[in-house]
Amino acid sequence: MTRPPSEWVASEMGELIEKVAAYDNSADAMGYSVYYYARNMKKGDGLQFLQVNGVEPNSDTIRSGDYPYTNPFYIAIRADEPKDSPAYQIYQWVLSMNGQALVNELGYVANEKSDVKISSEDLKKIGLEEKNDTVSGKYFPDHTLLALPGSTYGDHSGIVLLNEQFQQEKVLSDLELTNPIYMPSEGLIALRKSTGENTGIYDIKEQKWVVEASEEHFLKGMENGKLVKDNFVFAKAKGEDLVGYEIYDVSGKLKKTIDLNQYGHAKWDIFGYGEKMNGFLTDFVDDKNDLVRAILFDKDGEILIDSKSFDDQMIQMAKEYELDLHAGNIMIKEWNPGTDTVVIGNDDKKIIYHVGQKKILGLVDDHLPSNEFEKGEKHYILGRDKDGTLHCLMQREIQHLGNQAILINFLMAMGWCGKRRIVFLLCSMLATILVPI
Repeated sequence: MTRPPSEWVASEMGELIEKVAAYDNSADAMGYSVYYYARNMKKGDGLQFLQVNGVEPNSDTIRSGDYPYTNPFYIAIRADEPKDSPAYQIYQWVLSMNGQALVNELGYVANEKSDVKISSEDLKKIGLEEKNDTVSGKYFPDHTLLALPGSTYGDHSGIVLLNEQFQQEKVLSDLELTNPIYMPSEGLIALRKSTGENTGIYDIKEQKWVVEASEEHFLKGMENGKLVKDNFVFAKAKGEDLVGYEIYDVSGKLKKTIDLNQYGHAKWDIFGYGEKMNGFLTDFVDDKNDLVRAILFDKDGEILIDSKSFDDQMIQMAKEYELDLHAGNIMIKEWNPGTDTVVIGNDDKKIIYHVGQKKILGLVDDHLPSNEFEKGEKHYILGRDKDGTLHCLMQREIQHLGNQAILINFLMAMGWCGKRRIVFLLCSMLATILVPI
């Protein structure tokens, strides 16, 4: 019986090259790949590049456009980019004969066939040698290094540091970085070991750990590669449970230790980091893993709000919205560090509370997809007054925009990508007009 037709589907670029090279049942096996990858990274023994209309793919035919199947890449800057900015200087350099020579030497196809020769030693320094002299000028601020993941720079492991002229300064072989960053020549930074999963704090100048991470002691909230600009917090864990925090200042000095066991069985936490740390919220559970307590700490580890013991002022304000904070089922439901607000209440009623100004902004409207939206520097909070009237606040100034301004400002905040939410909001507003609550 004749075998039915079949197909092989390669899931990766390298697998496609391997399958074509290994396929020995036909002399006409064919596949496709990226020129740079197939020529420089994953060479298949016995494979040849096919001509198209008699034109073989190589650097010259790709550059001239004679080989038709190409994928151009562009370098673009703003039309009004200042001439002395790092972006403009890099743009100029890439298009110079030195930059074009580097592109060609690395195995890609540049626009120009540069006569500049780059030795293998120069190539390790990113080939910034001029024909007769070294490159003058700097491409980023003084006392700053460009840190690259080693995997993106030659065969290095760890982190490669480049100076202002893109020359290799040093290699931190036992560390791991996720994305390229500008790194000052001194200061503290969140990094992790190449062999570990948790993040610690590293001293750039001294090249040593200030606070090293482990499975039971690790940095919270800060991303790998983030520079320390304020307090930072390490969590202490026992198995899957949180047992405490250590709070350090910007210099790496231990400021405070918090024993979470005194408050209950800590399970989850949320940290608010922008340019600086806003604070952190910790949830506590019972034996059934149900949430029974939530505590909002400030960046110094002081308690701002505890769902087990609200302060008298908050209790009195909540009564005006007919919410009893003494009830056993009251909880901190949400926390938004960007707007410095928390949602407090139960399943029936919830208030929006501004932590910094210590005031209630309104009641949560459960008919809305969200009560907070952000657009650039503008933060919008939607809620209902005590009488049920829907209002909109602009958080930065806690400015009451009034009902007639809700739609305009909300549309500005959402943009066209928020059509579904806009429809929900319009329906909710229409219901407010036709059927007052």
